[in-house]
Amino acid sequence: MVEISSEKENPGWKLYLIPGFIIVMGMSVVLAALDVIPADPDSFHAPRWVVATFGMMFVLAGVMLLFSDYPRIRHSLATLMVLCFAVGTAWVSLYSIPEEWSGGIGFLSPHTNGMIAKTFAGLGALVLFYAFIHMLIQLITGKIPKLPKG
Repeated sequence: MVEISSEKENPGWKLYLIPGFIIVMGMSVVLAALDVIPADPDSFHAPRWVVATFGMMFVLAGVMLLFSDYPRIRHSLATLMVLCFAVGTAWVSLYSIPEEWSGGIGFLSPHTNGMIAKTFAGLGALVLFYAFIHMLIQLITGKIPKLPKG
């Protein structure tokens, strides 16, 4: 006979599995960017600080999952994560080389496709900087949105 329990089972160590994996993946990118983990310099198509910034987004996301029951900490980490994303995307839009972008519209030149991509990256960076300022104001004023129950 199957016993049905109304209490939720305690997930224990499983609760830390996915956040831990995300943190380890992000830290590997950060450590490679800091040259702690050896990496071929030719594999970097951006300055190492930009690569570290994108790796840090994953670290912050993983830590944010660990602190999901603490709204102020979670919101602080999310705010930092959005700032990392904004800074990295701004670098891409301002300093990347248009001809190095792949894909795009077939009948346009690689340079034109790259400029279109850089423009959209720049617009995305502006939106992300706006989101960062908005989230920072929420932190300062204490108006942190609550997560829906589910």
